Amino acid sequence: MGTGDWGLGIRGKGKGEGGKGEQITDTKRQLPITNHQLPITNYQLPITNYQLPMPNAQCPMPNAP
Repeated sequence: MGTGDWGLGIRGKGKGEGGKGEQITDTKRQLPITNHQLPITNYQLPITNYQLPMPNAQCPMPNAP
């Protein structure tokens, strides 16, 4: 460490961050803030009573009505 490092070590050099006793952690990184919004629609999926064919289905009660 040089005379102007103030005990920050390698991570604080040349970043413009510093000060006596300041800790530099990864939590100080800020994510870019954007105003992008996901499209929200009221599109409804068609709901039908269509029965899917089940060729291998076995009824547990063969005599069920």
